[in-house]
Amino acid sequence: DITGDPAGYVEDPTYDQLYRTWNPDQFDAKAWVAVAKAAGMKYLVLTAKHHDGFCLWDTKLTDYSIMHTPFKRDVVKEFTAACREAGLRVGLYYSPRDWHHPQYGIGDNRAYVDYMNGQLTELLTNYGTIDVVWFDSYGKGDLAKFWRIDETWQLIKKLQPQAVINNRLTVLGGYNRQGRSYWGDFNTPEQRIGGMATDRAWESCMTLVAGQWGYRPNGAMYDRATLIRAIVSCASGDGNLLLNTGPMPDGRIEPRQADLLKEGGDWLATYGHTIYGTRGGPWQNARWGGCTRKGTTVWLHVLDWKGHDHLRLQPIPSRITGWKVLTGGTVTLTQSPQGVDIQAPEPAFRKEPDTIIELTLDAPVAGVVKGPSLRSLFDDGNYGALLSAQATVTASSSGRGDQPARHGSLVAVPALERGTAVATDERSDSWIQVDLGQVRTVKGITWQPHRAREKRFVGMTIAISTDGQAWTTVSTCRVAEDQQDIPVTATVAGAEVPGVAARYVRFTGVQPNSGLALRRVAVYGQ
Repeated sequence: DITGDPAGYVEDPTYDQLYRTWNPDQFDAKAWVAVAKAAGMKYLVLTAKHHDGFCLWDTKLTDYSIMHTPFKRDVVKEFTAACREAGLRVGLYYSPRDWHHPQYGIGDNRAYVDYMNGQLTELLTNYGTIDVVWFDSYGKGDLAKFWRIDETWQLIKKLQPQAVINNRLTVLGGYNRQGRSYWGDFNTPEQRIGGMATDRAWESCMTLVAGQWGYRPNGAMYDRATLIRAIVSCASGDGNLLLNTGPMPDGRIEPRQADLLKEGGDWLATYGHTIYGTRGGPWQNARWGGCTRKGTTVWLHVLDWKGHDHLRLQPIPSRITGWKVLTGGTVTLTQSPQGVDIQAPEPAFRKEPDTIIELTLDAPVAGVVKGPSLRSLFDDGNYGALLSAQATVTASSSGRGDQPARHGSLVAVPALERGTAVATDERSDSWIQVDLGQVRTVKGITWQPHRAREKRFVGMTIAISTDGQAWTTVSTCRVAEDQQDIPVTATVAGAEVPGVAARYVRFTGVQPNSGLALRRVAVYGQ
């Protein structure tokens, strides 16, 4: 097991014979492309070969291909032709892993790499211009000697010099850790929305049916709101969304998936100008949503008003000269050296899942606004004062990079601009606790993760207590964002906020290997 997968041919008597009777006779590449066009997609990526080694094109290097099924048609050929006819860009996925090839990972791996590069030559020579080359990861091994990565890289650059390449040609147990010159053109967070990054392109690859890349009858599927949130979250984070659909065994895209994709496309038909060709920023995306920008126009995509009437954002150097709500209603906006305050539309106009507010600036804002933190929604005077500046911080354990002497910086003012204040180990019950010193009326809790370690974050609960024994959960968070504001009340901001009596605030991991790494916590109230 040199590669992290069983080397050589992995026999599966049932699966290995399925292709002999498989006949996706309802496959119609133009119908696939029509679904994609209706969904508002601009490019498509086809899985030409996955880890199982089966090939969807007329390869001359193995009989384990679509041409040796009853179907006997070159899917890659029909797919690429249909994409170009419809004006869509073309991408091909190819997995270096191959559990069917008898020489995969055997000996010095030379015979298999020759085979792999031979197949790539077919794909990049016989099907016209390929705009995207999408690899999946290797197992373990030496990139230079075992995988001869430079030969593969130079082959692609020779045959399709214009193609963009993802970052998985160099994956050996971790992304972008070897051979920087081979990192490719973009990162590929999988089954999650990538963190905001404007210095390198990224594309989240996610499945429309939960956890399933292939077809799964009756699998749990996105709804319209989730789909739109995914589109907005990727765009506002300065990334793209590669959304997977697994076709049915007969070659059709499942009708319910096509219908949902059409719903997303209908939304883009109206609001696509706030998504296509934009960059993320100038504000960091967070729990409330995010923003996109183009020239002197910024679009705020508010995905969650959290029961509040105000959205408060950091100051920007440009002057806001006008604003309107594209989804209906009106807002009041105030800009000052302290930031931007937006009064929400009337509740009837707070659209699910996205309220879109268009801002016109007197000059473009370059990049993303920097600062130690976003201003909190709890800056509203009705939430009282900051209670936690002198609080005591404790933790259940000390994890990688943790320095107990720095724990007090978790609640310090001003907040840390970088790094971690407190980090626990990776047990599922790890916790970080803030002690206010006495029982107070807590009305809001703000927290920030250490962004460089968000990949460890898989969820936590936030609970409060008067005595450190009986706890009341006020929030369960399952995604790490730049900042989260957690109201400890159900009252709308702008009205009197009663709050809840508490002395202790505790953050607890909820899943195995979910160590906590926090930069800042602020507790508001009286």
